[in-house]
Amino acid sequence: MGAQVEVLSADGNRVTAQRFKKRKMIIDFCDVKSGLYTIVVSKNDQQQKFEFVRK
Repeated sequence: MGAQVEVLSADGNRVTAQRFKKRKMIIDFCDVKSGLYTIVVSKNDQQQKFEFVRK
């Protein structure tokens, strides 16, 4: 909890950003265009990146 979650498009633009308020979070990709997205989760000095392909 308390981590920052950002969704970035393939060209590096931020699609959305929010903080974890609970242990789980659902990211809804229904309203975004097809393409590659990077989900960045960061807290303190740690950062994890995940890739998602919207078809």
